[in-house]
Amino acid sequence: MDLVTYLPLDTASNARRFIKLLKPELAIFIKYEFWFNHLAELKNQNVRTILMSGRIHKGQQFFKPWGKFFRKGLETFNYFYLQDQKSASLLKGIGISRLAVNGDSRFDRVKAIKEQNKTFPKFETFIGTDKVIILGSSWPAEEKLLNGFIKEHGDLRFKVIIAPHEIDPKRIAQFSADCQLECSRMSQWKGETARVMFVDSIGMLAQIYRYGTVAVVGGGFGAGIHNLLEPAVWGVPVIMGPKYEQFQEALGLVAAGGAFPVEGQKDFNAKILSLLEDNQKQKETSSLAELYCIENQGATEIVMKGIRSMIR
Repeated sequence: MDLVTYLPLDTASNARRFIKLLKPELAIFIKYEFWFNHLAELKNQNVRTILMSGRIHKGQQFFKPWGKFFRKGLETFNYFYLQDQKSASLLKGIGISRLAVNGDSRFDRVKAIKEQNKTFPKFETFIGTDKVIILGSSWPAEEKLLNGFIKEHGDLRFKVIIAPHEIDPKRIAQFSADCQLECSRMSQWKGETARVMFVDSIGMLAQIYRYGTVAVVGGGFGAGIHNLLEPAVWGVPVIMGPKYEQFQEALGLVAAGGAFPVEGQKDFNAKILSLLEDNQKQKETSSLAELYCIENQGATEIVMKGIRSMIR
């Protein structure tokens, strides 16, 4: 039987009851997910446990002077599948060697999404033959920058698709009021001459990126960048804010030449304009973004081989 549910609050009593009820043969945690009471109980009940797409960094509690309890939690894992060599070195530095560096399974996930090859006739009609800026998982900071770009360069030929991180009608209305271009919402658009379309439904963004000339991904001016791989797998170059250095895929995509951090309005305008107007540059950066995703696929199969060996 398949079941999708939340883990209960990470207390010792919750963990005992949940794991006893579920009777798992194997537990898989992802990236930064360290539920220490659940991990301890899984070990007590002799359930094998792995960390998949793990990312370890010096700022985590394991490396603090008071981090002994948390380091003990790491000992409960049977095996670590890690994104990068830095993570491996940090774990080895505290005596953990049950590990492999095999990359990030999200590269395989975005490949699978791309292979579904979904199309959206409404967006294709809206776009026509124009170039497209896609603002994905946006926060007010990115929306403000985009409106600033439109005020300066709205006379150029392009369309805009905005998929906010939170679908807030008030924020959409405010953007539309401030914008010099006609705006519409996907659910309300009937073919009028709008040049800005808000996606007011969830679950579509990863597929909509296929229509982008350039993507602006939100979160880089706040707590953390959102998924850069979703546009990159389609060969769409990415622009984001400067707070990305804790994200391995962002570091890699920037180094590969498929993504570009910006600091403010002037920088944002110049980068967007360059990718819209310079066809050769857009083509080159598109190829680099897609190639980066292709070169980093395969992490999932390595984990699956390990799992199959554990549960024979």
